[in-house]
Formats: sequence, C-alpha cells, structure tokens
Amino acid sequence: MRSTKALDRQRCSGRDMAAEGRTKLRYRDGILGIDLYAQIVPMDGYLLAVTVTDQAPWKAFAPSSRDTGPQGVDYTCERCYEDFTSFARACPRCESAPCPECARCGCTPQVTERQCSSCFVLHPLAMYTGGSPRCDDCS
Repeated sequence: MRSTKALDRQRCSGRDMAAEGRTKLRYRDGILGIDLYAQIVPMDGYLLAVTVTDQAPWKAFAPSSRDTGPQGVDYTCERCYEDFTSFARACPRCESAPCPECARCGCTPQVTERQCSSCFVLHPLAMYTGGSPRCDDCS
C-alpha cells in the first residue's frame, strides 16, 4: 500500500501505535485504485491494514471520495510520440503499455524494419525485394 500523504500517528487503545490517513492501493500493473481511508496497526509482527471507501468507524466524519474507479497510467509512445492513458498491463522489460496507435511497447524491435514508401507501414526487411523502397504487398 502506498499512501498519498503521510499517515498520522496516534495511540490506539492506549498500548499499540496506529497510523491512519488516506491512501490509494496500487495494483500489480501500476494502476491506482480509488481514494480510501486507511488505518494500520501492528499485530503479532505483521501490519494489519483496514481500508474503506467511506464511513470509516474510527473517524467522526468520513465522506466518500469522488473517484469512481481505477485510474489508468499515462504514457508517451517512444515510437510514434503519442500521449495515451492505458489500463493495459505494462511490458515487464520496458515497463510501458502497448500504444493504441502503433500497438508497440517501448522495447527495441527484435527484427530490423523499414517503412514502406507506398503504404507507410513498418515491415521486416524480409517483406522487401532487394533495395526496393516499396514492400512486396505494394509492388
């Protein structure tokens, strides 16, 4: 759990220390969840976290947040330079989601490519005959 601001320390039941505040849970693919009330207490060597969206029983007033769901992560494509927001799982090597325009992540291609002068699509070199600037589909 990663807190969006520092959690306040206070006495809990007069014996254990507790921390409370607001936080967002970060899911495995980097997407942040909604804003939550959180209370964290130590318990037998572990930390127990209780998170709720509203009506936190340890607060006198706990209105619900305005967030309605998970938030996507913002990226800029390294190939076509498009800015986009994605909920897709990021590539484990380059930590970038696939671009919706060119469908590629930030990894360098494994095959040498060339852009066709006719259809403007990037194809592997095997799609070109000799030194032709046009791919075999356009020739």
